[in-house]
Amino acid sequence: MNKLQKIALFNLCLAATCLLIKLLSLLIGDPPVKLAASIIMLILYLPLIPSYFYRLKLAIQGGSKYDERDKSIHTTAALYGLMVAFSVFFLATLLTFLIVGPGVEIKIGLMLGIFILGAMSFFTTESAVVLVRYGGICKGEQS
Repeated sequence: MNKLQKIALFNLCLAATCLLIKLLSLLIGDPPVKLAASIIMLILYLPLIPSYFYRLKLAIQGGSKYDERDKSIHTTAALYGLMVAFSVFFLATLLTFLIVGPGVEIKIGLMLGIFILGAMSFFTTESAVVLVRYGGICKGEQS
């Protein structure tokens, strides 16, 4: 497992956990539960964002172990991540519109929650596609 795969696995674990917590906090309307979920997610966001950009920097810089296959994998992963994030954003917005109805005001926190769902779905999908395209989590390689 190379360094990019290890970072992708770390990002996948953090993003999937954040995504699950965010989905649960949207379904549970209890304010103390939402506050606890927000604090936990903030703690998980702190290493996720720099880790993603560090992996992106490693992928862009390349090096002796980074070739066209790696570039293709990361481009494909980003495209899949964007497609899933857009789909999640679209479906969440559509469901909000259908449930609440036209002409009704919603809280800004709900829109922020929809944005966070989209972002976490991007990170989760992009990291999962990187791992799948490299041949799984552990291919027997040492690095």
